Amino acid sequence: MDKKDIERAVKDAEKYAAEDAKRREEVDIRNNADQVVYQTEKLLDEVGDKVDNRTKDAVRSKVNDLRSIKDTGSASDVKAKTEEVQQELYKLSEQLYKDAGAQGGAPQGGAYDANFEDGNGGYNDVENN
Repeated sequence: MDKKDIERAVKDAEKYAAEDAKRREEVDIRNNADQVVYQTEKLLDEVGDKVDNRTKDAVRSKVNDLRSIKDTGSASDVKAKTEEVQQELYKLSEQLYKDAGAQGGAPQGGAYDANFEDGNGGYNDVENN
């Protein structure tokens, strides 16, 4: 490549940097939604009858809402629905802790932090045993 081609490539890269950043953010939001759906369903399977059906149904409803838009909805809608699922997870975790405290032990299967930020702007679900 000659100097003129290199300069053009640099200008093109600068021109599309904001667009690329926006696409990356959208992909990250959708990946986070996938991860939240998976972890939530896994937790619901693990808790079985340790949580009342009303609470589990509320969480499932939010998961279904998220699942229905995570691939086709706007990034802001997906992010909002992901946060709604996480709020329901917090309620579920609270109930698990209360029930475990009443029984004198930690919930079996561990407790989950539904929104652990990994420090790089990404989110990881963490199981605490």
